[in-house]
Amino acid sequence: MQQGQELELGVDIVFWRHAQAASNIPAVQGGLDVTTCGGSEFATFLSNIKNGKKDVPVSNGCYWMDGLTSKGLSQAHQASPQQLKNVYGIVSSPCTRAFQTANLKVGSFELVGEPRIQIDKRIQEATPWSQDTTPILQTDNGRVYTRYLEFLGGSDSDAGRVVKEVEVDYTHALWRQDVAERDPQTVEGRLAALKHPKTIEEIQKALGGFLVDEFAEGKKDLEEHLKSGREGTPRRVWVSHGGVFNLLEGIFHCEYVETPDGNWCWKGSASLRPMQVRVFRLHRSEDGTVLLKEKPRDSHYEEVFGSLYRHLASELSLQYKNADGSLVDQKKGYFDFWNAVRDEVVNVAQRQEQIMRQLLRWKGLQEATQQTETWTEF
Repeated sequence: MQQGQELELGVDIVFWRHAQAASNIPAVQGGLDVTTCGGSEFATFLSNIKNGKKDVPVSNGCYWMDGLTSKGLSQAHQASPQQLKNVYGIVSSPCTRAFQTANLKVGSFELVGEPRIQIDKRIQEATPWSQDTTPILQTDNGRVYTRYLEFLGGSDSDAGRVVKEVEVDYTHALWRQDVAERDPQTVEGRLAALKHPKTIEEIQKALGGFLVDEFAEGKKDLEEHLKSGREGTPRRVWVSHGGVFNLLEGIFHCEYVETPDGNWCWKGSASLRPMQVRVFRLHRSEDGTVLLKEKPRDSHYEEVFGSLYRHLASELSLQYKNADGSLVDQKKGYFDFWNAVRDEVVNVAQRQEQIMRQLLRWKGLQEATQQTETWTEF
């Protein structure tokens, strides 16, 4: 490698955003809002769900155990037009919504080697909401699993209605981090993480380490691929989140809506929709830094993924231009959003501590109902 040049690794990184999850359902007026409701209202909601009574939907899915909605499960089950070949590794965020998606898509890959999903906490969603972390994991005779309430999903006013309780099996996942390095499983540890979130600089540093590690893994995959004589390009699949990918890529593709005066207003941290796919290459610089760069649009991936494949670098509509001709600073927009979420989370953790404790220790509807049946207003 000559001075000033980057080394491009000949392995395609296929980034897949998870399917629709609880935290993606649209906000509705009149639903149960765990950030403002009282204890008896929360307890009654759980009791009604347990007893099969139709209750109001949640106003939004934040702070709940964040698995896929019914709509999201349907999205993840939908077959791709073609099988993705030469997949040497699958890495998932530990968040339930990402791990579920990875599990449901494994069957659409032609895997090389051990078909087990690696979990890496460094690519969990960057925002400090309680759902953006490893869920509470339970064990039973060697089986490892988590439980969550499945919401209907979609975009209608009843998207936040509870459908049923679901278990997600984590037994065969390969964890990259030791237990001591993972997110806390105790209520006190999880509550402390809400009240004292990591800084965005700490998150960026961890993501830089992830890219370095993935370059090393990809290099081994490439060597194995060349020795084997297999045709085609070796690939690694990452299943993660739209928001954190802004930090991974270092280029911010957020969502805005136009205002009547011709300017743009923040809407969300990701322009990539649930289940959409982008493709990248890893580049290592002389100082060892690894960067993620989107590959040129590739007709092969259009054939494999159909309309789910996106090439954001070529989508000029994502360069939002204000009425005065200036471009929206999407990086600043994302950082402002992240800081606002951090402040909200700290406030909610303090103001709604009893309800947050219940959600943070969630092991199932039966136990939660028993623990809240004597609650009164607070």
